[in-house]
Amino acid sequence: MNKITIEQLEDLEIFKHISKTSYEKLAELGEVKKYEAGTHIFRDKEEVTTLYIIVSGSVSLYKLNENGHKRVIFILGKGKMINDVIIQGLPSSINCEVFEHAQILSYDKNTFLNIMERDFILSKNIMCSLAMKVRRLYRQLKNTTGTIRMEKRLAAKLWKLSKDYGIK
Repeated sequence: MNKITIEQLEDLEIFKHISKTSYEKLAELGEVKKYEAGTHIFRDKEEVTTLYIIVSGSVSLYKLNENGHKRVIFILGKGKMINDVIIQGLPSSINCEVFEHAQILSYDKNTFLNIMERDFILSKNIMCSLAMKVRRLYRQLKNTTGTIRMEKRLAAKLWKLSKDYGIK
């Protein structure tokens, strides 16, 4: 595990324009760990009490579908917070796998929340991170064919085929 410098923190999007005190606390309390591609940082339904931020490399957040295939939701890169949703206090709702060799900065959730309480800009940056993910999910949802619509289309096609070619 390595420490992170204030200069490295200033270079990360999630920490832009926060207070000097916050930078000092985050540098003091943060630990950077290297991960190889294919390594899981956390899995769906695990109790995760650590917040993760990407210093370098990239990770994929994915869900498994009913057939056990990966459905990638996000690929995140430098400066992005991986699991900001754990602030809510619930188990992880997604899998996180290192996509390419990465350095990941980690903080204890409660320690990080304590720093957020004292720095509105940091709190705002976290909210903006969550908002951007929600917006991306809206676009993904819009571009995804819903299963109900597909079922209705299939039923309509079968009805038409049966009407045109069916035998009583």
